[in-house]
Amino acid sequence: MGTSAPRRAAVALAAAATLASTGSAYVGARNLLTGQAEQARRVIPKSWDVPPRADGVYSPGGGPVERWHRGVPFDLHLMIFGDSTATGYGCESADEVPGVLLARGLAEASGRRIRLSTKAIVGATSKGLSGQIDAMFVAGPPPDAAVIMIGANDITQPNGIGPSARRLGRGVQRLRASGAVVAVGTCPDFGVITAIPQPLRWV
Repeated sequence: MGTSAPRRAAVALAAAATLASTGSAYVGARNLLTGQAEQARRVIPKSWDVPPRADGVYSPGGGPVERWHRGVPFDLHLMIFGDSTATGYGCESADEVPGVLLARGLAEASGRRIRLSTKAIVGATSKGLSGQIDAMFVAGPPPDAAVIMIGANDITQPNGIGPSARRLGRGVQRLRASGAVVAVGTCPDFGVITAIPQPLRWV
């Protein structure tokens, strides 16, 4: 038996109402998160301090870093790309910087001399990643290994998850095509950053 015209009309109206409410909820959620991102940009101060820089060559057994210049030997070149989480912004000493921890760990694990270079920039978003990689190609040959830590600043910018992920993917592809082994770290735990309000911090 076919559905009556009044019944079909009622179903259509219900479906339209559901879609309308869903669309309104989406727009409302988007506006809320956008507003909270703007609030976070106002509350979180701009970073003017320079992170500890500890680029150089790290040897097995620890010891002080050896400043690199042409002629200083090394076995593996590690390069760090990304934002303030990669630069070590907020660290009190160079020994706390992520790149240094990685370089020392690699030196101990491999028994080799590791050259550390940092291209990461405080405040960078995924939009700036390609510029860092461009700078690497201009400065010299690509590294043997690359670490990308990016995404912390994208949460407060209207960049979008999809576009940000695609930009990151293109960066990884460029580095891998150059022969580098690539490791990626994205957003840190925003649960500890109270300046970012809920639900943006949770999302």
